[in-house]
Amino acid sequence: MTTAPAAAPGWNIVLHDTQTQQHGRFWNPKARRPHPLPEPFRFQSVYGHSNVMLTDPALDYVAIANDQDPKKVQYVLRKFSGWINSGSVEYKVKLVNGVLRYTFKTSERQKAEYVVFGGNAVYVTSIKNDQAFIEVQHVDKPMPMAKAFPPIHRFYSLDEFDTLAMLPYNAVLFARPDDVCWIDTSRLRSLE
Repeated sequence: MTTAPAAAPGWNIVLHDTQTQQHGRFWNPKARRPHPLPEPFRFQSVYGHSNVMLTDPALDYVAIANDQDPKKVQYVLRKFSGWINSGSVEYKVKLVNGVLRYTFKTSERQKAEYVVFGGNAVYVTSIKNDQAFIEVQHVDKPMPMAKAFPPIHRFYSLDEFDTLAMLPYNAVLFARPDDVCWIDTSRLRSLE
């Protein structure tokens, strides 16, 4: 029996909780709100950040990442979707020049968690000790004009009755300006 190669620079898969000795939030049977599948796992910041305020260009990119589908975008930007944990969910959607644009009814913005989802890939730029530094999309940098991979991670949602939502949703690995982000190497296996 061969084992998967350890984390290495280049493409790596994020291991599921069942492949490690860790228990994720997905496995909580008492959860009373929708929860994501596969399970989310927090990536770390060398500066101690755990979330990022989404800018207008970042929100536009979320729409692109979700195929400009208002139903998908509305779900992925709602509170407790598995990716967004705070901020306004009251906004209007308009199609402008082929791109969905968001106008918020309040001044409060969504904050995206620093999370990856099991089974998705990340690009590791370097490894130091047990820290695998990953490629992320900084909110102050220009957004790609099309879907980019990374930093998109696909996930589904289970509702309170454990019914799987049939639409796949796409979260983006956003980070604060100039943040350096990493994942513990025990959560990754090299794909190269």
